[in-house]
Amino acid sequence: LLLDEPTNHLDLPSVAWFGDFLKRYDRAFILISHDREFLNEQIARVVSLEPEGVRSYPGNYEKYVEARLEEETILAGKAQNLERQREHLLTFVNRFRAQANKARAVQSRIKMLEKMEDVETFQKRNVMRFSFAPTERTVGEVLKLDGVRKAYGDHVVLRAVTLAARRGEKIGIIGKNGAGKTTLLKMIAGELPSDGGTIRLGPGVKVGYYAQHHGDTLDMTATVQEVVQRANPAAPVSRVRSILGAFMFSGDDVDKPVKVLSGGERSRVALARLLVNPGNLILMDEPTNHLDLESADSLARSLTTFDGTLVFVSHSRSLIRTLATRIWNVEDGGVELYPGGLDEYLYSCSQRQREVVMTAKPTVGTSKPAAA
Repeated sequence: LLLDEPTNHLDLPSVAWFGDFLKRYDRAFILISHDREFLNEQIARVVSLEPEGVRSYPGNYEKYVEARLEEETILAGKAQNLERQREHLLTFVNRFRAQANKARAVQSRIKMLEKMEDVETFQKRNVMRFSFAPTERTVGEVLKLDGVRKAYGDHVVLRAVTLAARRGEKIGIIGKNGAGKTTLLKMIAGELPSDGGTIRLGPGVKVGYYAQHHGDTLDMTATVQEVVQRANPAAPVSRVRSILGAFMFSGDDVDKPVKVLSGGERSRVALARLLVNPGNLILMDEPTNHLDLESADSLARSLTTFDGTLVFVSHSRSLIRTLATRIWNVEDGGVELYPGGLDEYLYSCSQRQREVVMTAKPTVGTSKPAAA
C-alpha cells in the first residue's frame, strides 16, 4: 500500500478504525503522514528526506527524533574536538615555523592538518516559529450560543445548541465527519447564518478566523507580502516581514506570487495573514491539514502562547492534546461538553462503553422460578 496523508480528512473514530486495519494488515505499506501519534502507532522504520540526503532509521517517529538528536550531539562533539586539534596544530606551526631546528616537526604537523577530515554538522530544517503578543482583555464570557439551530433542507445538523466560551479557554471541537463541526465554527465566525437561536460575542471581542479553504481563496495574482499586508494595512512593513520570516518566507520569497506556491506554502500564508491581526478570539478549522509534521508541532507550540480564546476543529490527537482545555463533541445534532482535554474525554468515553457492556451482560442466577 502507498498511503499519502491518509488521515487528513478522517474524523477521530475513522482514524482509530483505519489504524486497527493497518495493524492487522500483514503486507508492506509506505506511509506519508504529519500525524505524529498515527506514525508512532503504525510504523517500524522511518525514511526521512534530510538536508544531507535520504536517511533510514529503525523504529517509529519518536525513535527517529531521538536518533537524530543523538547523531547531532555526536557530530557536534566530534566537530568541536577536531577544531581544538586543528587550533593546537596551527598554534605549533605558527610558533615554530621560523626555527630551523623545528622544521621537520612543523612539516609533520602541516601534513596532519592537510589530512584532517571535515565534520559537517546537521543543517537545521527551517521550521516556522511564532509567538503571540498579549491580546486586549475582554469580558469573562467571550462567546455565547443560545438555542442555535442549523438545517440543510430536511436534514437537521444542529438543534437547539447552547454553549459558552470564556476568556483564555482553548476549546477543541471534535466529532464524526458530517456531524456539524465546521458548520458550527462557520456560524460562530459569521460565515454561515443560523436557522434559529442567537450567537453573541462579548464586548471588545475581535475574531480571527482560519478555514481549511483559506489557502485556496488567496489572491493568486498578489505576492506573499501583499496578501499578508492587506490583512492589517496599519501594520508596519517590518512587522509583516518579521511574521513572514517566522513562517519561513524570507528574502525574495516574500515577492513570489501566490499562484506559484504549493498547498502547504499557501496554508502558511493564510496562517500568517490571520496572525498579523489575530484579535482575541481565534477560530481555526483543521489548521494542520496541509502542514508538515515539524510545522504542525511548531504551530501547536505557538498557539500555547496565545492568551486569548481559541476555538478549533481538528482530528489531530497531538494538536488537541497539546492545546485543548475543554472539548466540544458534536454528535446527533447536539454538543456534549467535557471539562478538560482529550485524555479526559477519551477516558469518559471508555467508561461509558464499559458501563454499556456491563449493563448488556446477562445476570446469572437471578431468574425467578416459574409459577406452578
